[in-house]
Amino acid sequence: MGHLCRNCFSSECESTYNHTNCYATVSGQGGLRGSKLRGISRPVERTRSGLSKFLKIGALTFGGGIAMLALMQEQVVDQMHWLTSREFLDGLSLGQLTPGPTLMIAAYVGYKVAGITGAAVSALSMFLPAFILMLFVLPVLERFRHLRWIKPAMDGVSAAVIGCLIVTLLQLLPHAAPDKPSLAALLITAIVLCRWRLPPLPLIVTAGLVGIAVQAMR
Repeated sequence: MGHLCRNCFSSECESTYNHTNCYATVSGQGGLRGSKLRGISRPVERTRSGLSKFLKIGALTFGGGIAMLALMQEQVVDQMHWLTSREFLDGLSLGQLTPGPTLMIAAYVGYKVAGITGAAVSALSMFLPAFILMLFVLPVLERFRHLRWIKPAMDGVSAAVIGCLIVTLLQLLPHAAPDKPSLAALLITAIVLCRWRLPPLPLIVTAGLVGIAVQAMR
């Protein structure tokens, strides 16, 4: 669909983000007016765009839920500008406190874009391609298991996924650790996880409480 103007939510707006040529900005009619000109209300346009983006993420991602983060960040932050890097990181952090964190980050993005409807559509559409694919693959799964090239191909895909994930994490790092206390919490958490293999949830909660305490003392 291309970029959507955040003012009129139209893929036809040449400004895409700055609204320089956006009808709603030039005419002073507001974003809803600009969208109505094409006969589509903003919630419908937002929901439709979220559906297409998360279907794409679900169809093109291999390696599990965590592997979706790189493509999701590239789509919703870098391309569509629906969220800032800080907002995406906040959603990722909140998702880690719930079962199914990847599902939660998809719902979070959808909610930010189009409310409750957007959350439901984004969460469902991200996993729909995999579900449909498995319906076709399961009947012939035994044949695929014995093919020699399957394991080398998946090894290559997994390595590429990890590389993309590392790049995404490095891009989010300045937003995750903008000051010394945050950087210290990041390093301590990483060391504890590697050294003692503690569950992530207690560490996340502890780091959150420490952040509140540090902010209170400033």
